[in-house]
Amino acid sequence: MLNDYTFLKGLKMIMYNEQLLTIITHDSIFIVQIKIFRDMEKAKSNKIQSIYGYSVCIVAVITFLITITSVVFALFDLTDPLASYRTYTKDSPSLASFENYKTDIIISLDPSHGLVLDDETLKSMYESAREDAISKVVHQSYRSILVNSLLVIISLILFLTHWIWMRKLNKKE
Repeated sequence: MLNDYTFLKGLKMIMYNEQLLTIITHDSIFIVQIKIFRDMEKAKSNKIQSIYGYSVCIVAVITFLITITSVVFALFDLTDPLASYRTYTKDSPSLASFENYKTDIIISLDPSHGLVLDDETLKSMYESAREDAISKVVHQSYRSILVNSLLVIISLILFLTHWIWMRKLNKKE
């Protein structure tokens, strides 16, 4: 009686099962299985690359949309810096007009100090506070425009490079 090994030693068989072609001989079955494994790994690698590439593209588009709106808001702030000046303390005087500023300063003065401010002093204080507020808004607006413009450029570069790469990757498949 022959054992299975001697029987299979000379046998050559070709099996075709949907997507898989297997040639079975004593020496070549291992090589075919390695090739199939490599093809599976390549397909898996391409899928991971696609997920990464499209994810970067989505993040770049979201970043672009958020930063472009920040640039637009900063440009609006530059058109009227005094209107966009925000103070978050309750004791800060209004800079809308000199009369509002004067009223707020007079109300905030402590009567026990006996300090009396004339209109000329109040006017110079108002102008100084107004110029300070305008310079703060202008500085913050320019900084926001610069930083967000850089983010827009970076997001565009990331999107374009990954989009081109993904198109090349899809053409190879």
